[in-house]
Amino acid sequence: MALLQKNFRCPCGKRRTDLPVTISRTVADQQGGILLARFVLRRSLAVATTALNPASSSFESKGPTAAAVSSSLANGYETWREESRQGGRLSVEFRVTCAEGFTSSTCTETCPGPNDVNARFNCTEGGAKICLEGWSGSECERAICRSGCSNEHGYCTRPGECRCRLGWQGVDCTQCSRLPGCLHGSCNTAFECNCEPGWTGLFCQRPICKKGCHPTRGFCDKPDICSCRFGWKGPNCEECKPLPGCVNGSCGAPLECICKPGWTGLFCHIRQSTCTVDCDSENGYCEKPDECRCRVGWTGPRCSQCVPYPGCVHGDCTDKPWECNCQPGWTGKLCDRPAPIATTDASVTTNFTTPELNGPTLSEGTNTD
Repeated sequence: MALLQKNFRCPCGKRRTDLPVTISRTVADQQGGILLARFVLRRSLAVATTALNPASSSFESKGPTAAAVSSSLANGYETWREESRQGGRLSVEFRVTCAEGFTSSTCTETCPGPNDVNARFNCTEGGAKICLEGWSGSECERAICRSGCSNEHGYCTRPGECRCRLGWQGVDCTQCSRLPGCLHGSCNTAFECNCEPGWTGLFCQRPICKKGCHPTRGFCDKPDICSCRFGWKGPNCEECKPLPGCVNGSCGAPLECICKPGWTGLFCHIRQSTCTVDCDSENGYCEKPDECRCRVGWTGPRCSQCVPYPGCVHGDCTDKPWECNCQPGWTGKLCDRPAPIATTDASVTTNFTTPELNGPTLSEGTNTD
């Protein structure tokens, strides 16, 4: 009968064989022994043990007194497995160990040497892995990160490290990273920019002005204020600023000075008297009841005559100042050049009137110079 047991010193010594050669040995009742088999590992191991009836040359009619057993190497090596079969009172314990210097579930991985600085585990005599401090996992493949390192947002490749994943920061990788460029905001998760009160925009870069601040005439560089643009004033920048120096006037648009009744002048600083003379109401005004003073560009007793363009020689203005409308026979900006005489057929029209010539006509051959 073949019997495998872990705590027995074999009186016959150790025996080895290459599977599938059968190992057999005869032992006395209730005697134990160890049989050592060396073989190439596959995915699983099968151990079959039978007990032969010593009074017969064949097996008992009930068959072997111990059933075949099997164990997947993935369930762990170096662990004693026990299978018992009553009737013949046969107990079998077995285990699988790697040859010296080898480890892994298939005993194909070399154990690290004593001076291997990259070692993650040590091997037992039978080839089982014992993880070094800072490593975990069935193959000692996982580094143990620094205490407190976020399991979700942190990781490590060496024991005691805490490296942050993209979008997270801090000693323990528990602080989110804001959206790049976020000025006045915060985040609850990676790459957010949640604006603080008083700020708006993609990067929380624009302040929210005071309520009621005019959208075009006012602005702000800090929350809850209202600064007026040039030419405007008031709490909400809705009032125009009159022309600087305007005394008795108002404005409908920035830098205007619209005089109140009874005042005149550029800055509405001149008190206007009621005219007793005939004075043009648009082009003139009275500082005294009997005095008609003309506004710029107008002249005459009633201020009803426009002033021509300065330097205008042979021209005048019609209904507005600073014109220079040339008299017949003159041309130029200042009407200071004689207009050319038409020499073509009389049907040709020119922009100027030919002045009347005294004396002989051109057809008589007289020189007009």
